[in-house]
Amino acid sequence: ATHNHHGPAFGLNPYITYGLSPNQVDLIRDYELWFRGQIIEIVRKAIYDLTPVEVYCGQASLNYSYQRIQGFNRWNFMDMSVLAFKHAGTQNNKAIVVSYPAHPIIMGPSNMQWHPDHLGVHLRNLEQRTGSIVLPMQGAGGDLNPRSGFGVMNCERYGIAEADATLGIINNSLTPLTGRINSEYAEVLLPLNLPDSDTLRKNFKRIIQYSNPNTPEWRYATVMQEKMKSGTLPSSVPFPMIVWQ
Repeated sequence: ATHNHHGPAFGLNPYITYGLSPNQVDLIRDYELWFRGQIIEIVRKAIYDLTPVEVYCGQASLNYSYQRIQGFNRWNFMDMSVLAFKHAGTQNNKAIVVSYPAHPIIMGPSNMQWHPDHLGVHLRNLEQRTGSIVLPMQGAGGDLNPRSGFGVMNCERYGIAEADATLGIINNSLTPLTGRINSEYAEVLLPLNLPDSDTLRKNFKRIIQYSNPNTPEWRYATVMQEKMKSGTLPSSVPFPMIVWQ
C-alpha cells in the first residue's frame, strides 16, 4: 500500500523528518533490510504454492474524496478499481485487490493510537464479508482527502462505505479477464526546476538563520547546504511506474 501513513520510514531521511540520532537511523535501516527480506521470502513461498484462478476486474465512480488544494466543494468522482481473483471453476474469492485514492487522515492529527485509518476499516470489513484476503493499492491520493470529519466514528463510517462500494462492484459489475496478464515497470527521472545556485544558497541560509533548529525545515536546509558544498545536490527525482495489462 502506497502512502499509507502507518508504514515503516522507508525512503525518507529520518534525520531531516524526525530529527533522529545516527544510532536511531541505524535501527531503521537494519529493520528496513530485515523487512525487505521478509517480503522477498513471502513472495518466494507464494510462487511455489500457486493455484489456478480466474481474474475479474471492475470499476465504479465514487464521490468520497475531494481535491484539498481546490477546496471542499470541488468534488472528485474518482474511480474505485477492483481486481478479484476467484478459485478456478467457482465463484469463491481467493484474493481481492482494491484501489481508491483518499488520503488516510480521518483519525486526525491529535490521534495517538496505532490505527490504519479508513483503509484498515475498509479492508477488515471487506475481509469479514467476503472471506477473502483483501489487498489495498491506494495509488496517488496525496492531495485527495476523504469527505468526512475526524475521529474513530467517521473512520468507521467512511471505511464501511468504501467496503460497501467494493462489494457492490464484486457482486454486480465484474468483467472476466482472459489471456495472459503482463506487467511492465519503469522509472523516469523527473528534472527538478531548481533556482540558480546563488538563490538556493540565500534561501538555505535564510531558513537556517530564522528557523528553529528543532524543526524539519532547519534540518533540511543544513543538509541541502552541505550537499551544495559537496556537489551532490540532486537535480532530478525518480518516478516509478508499473502497468498491468
